[in-house]
Amino acid sequence: MSSDSPDLILPILSISTSDDEYGADEELLHLILFATVQECLQWRFRPRAGPTPLHNASFRGETRLQELQGRHRHAMLAVLGLEPPAFSSIYEELYWHGGLRDSRYVSAKEQLAHFLYICREGSGVRRTAEYFDRSYHTIHT
Repeated sequence: MSSDSPDLILPILSISTSDDEYGADEELLHLILFATVQECLQWRFRPRAGPTPLHNASFRGETRLQELQGRHRHAMLAVLGLEPPAFSSIYEELYWHGGLRDSRYVSAKEQLAHFLYICREGSGVRRTAEYFDRSYHTIHT
């Protein structure tokens, strides 16, 4: 493609490029280019909604545990492998004699529920994080 034949560049725009009209066509091309760049910049810097939260379940962490305890006694049995009285008994034993304590973000009861869920389901940390609507790092540490 040679620089002296602009007809090869502009047929897509249906612009005739005779020598006497070339200045007008170049100006039109600049306007089209400017409009395209402006549209791209408006799209790039458009106002956006806030980030979509990854963890947005209606029951999260401790609330999930309370929901399990409040439902039929077989709900906790199915999920954690223990009925609520047995869960409370193990929690009390571990709290008073085993050194189980609340952490900064997770209660001791919820920590026990995480452990029991992993044991009962045979699942990993990621699935437990999804069930309790916690981040992977909250469950893992």
